[in-house]
Amino acid sequence: MPEVQQIRRLILSQFQQFKLCDFDFTDPSSGETLKRVCLTGPNGCGKSTILAQIYHSIDPGILPLAVDEDREANALILVQYGLGAQTVYLARNGLALGATGSKFSWFSDDIENAPGWDAFLDKGMGFHEFDDHFSDYAVNDDDSLSAPDVATAWLSPAMDLIDSEPADDLRELVDSLTEKRAQLFSRFLKLPDNRDETVASVEQLFEEAYPDPLAEIALAWKPVLAPANIRFSSAHPVGLLSGRTGESIPFSSLSAGLQRYLLGTGHLRILAKTNEFARSFFVIDEPENGLGHPLATALLSDCLAQIQGEDAQVFVATLSNEIVDTFSGPEIFRLEFDESNGIRIDRPIPEASAAIKEPAKGEKKVPVTLKPNAVRLARLKREIKETEDQDELADLIDELMSLRER
Repeated sequence: MPEVQQIRRLILSQFQQFKLCDFDFTDPSSGETLKRVCLTGPNGCGKSTILAQIYHSIDPGILPLAVDEDREANALILVQYGLGAQTVYLARNGLALGATGSKFSWFSDDIENAPGWDAFLDKGMGFHEFDDHFSDYAVNDDDSLSAPDVATAWLSPAMDLIDSEPADDLRELVDSLTEKRAQLFSRFLKLPDNRDETVASVEQLFEEAYPDPLAEIALAWKPVLAPANIRFSSAHPVGLLSGRTGESIPFSSLSAGLQRYLLGTGHLRILAKTNEFARSFFVIDEPENGLGHPLATALLSDCLAQIQGEDAQVFVATLSNEIVDTFSGPEIFRLEFDESNGIRIDRPIPEASAAIKEPAKGEKKVPVTLKPNAVRLARLKREIKETEDQDELADLIDELMSLRER
């Protein structure tokens, strides 16, 4: 499998409450992959389920939320991956990859022009029907799915994962950092250039070359802890947190939301400092859970500040309007229940793409959604600019004119 760089599209068909939902994670005006995505909607509409499938698509060793194996064996999860200038689709059933009964197949993105593709997008299919119907577009039959070289994080009220491992608690996090830093200093001390230096000089050089991440974490935590008269110190003789008079404060005595905030910001900062990869992929479920809106927004802002690489992506699910407002129109996907209690997607059209008439006072505002061909039009414009093949150029222009006439 080529190295996965981004997730561009996710289609759920006959999966749980999703009869058919098509999430296109590209900007309709440019065709570029979105680096930030926000899912919002009422409780029970499946935001966490979608996030879990997104995370599983980039880190196939883990599916954070369990699925009903008997029920989802023929469900279809279709993911479009960006591979630099190329894209490829992975179709799999609803089971966790690697689990007994799990199935998957790779497909060329030419599948979008295949007979039956429009019918599939209209009515959906199960995995086996899809696999059979589009078998002519299958590629890399012998290839396996493996995790790409990317730093990953899954933060949720129920479970936090950092690079596929459960996040340490505060004590373990601090002890681990202290031990790693001591080992790093030992190696630094033995470098040929440092052998004739004094210990004090080497310590100064070491601090300049490798700033203490704990000091940086403490600085990030100070605005949150100081108003409650709480201090953080890894050198505290009893615990890590202390009150105004020096008494130890157990981490477990803090609210669940505050614990999540401290651990989340701490782990993400360490991930950014120690990660060897060129890009990051973060998934955050309900950052506002147990927190007030200012802290939830601060947690999200801190997360966004730690992402690395041009191909980095962050996916967020939230009920908070304040958090939704930090995203731009094309980045927001609103999930709503339809008449049959299924799920539909309402995605606001970008302001630059259409003039939206503001309703008169007292008039009910009708949500505007994207035309189905908007994304394809943007993609065609990009392909026309990039192609050097005259025959291909003519075909692309014909398709562009055909779509505009619809």
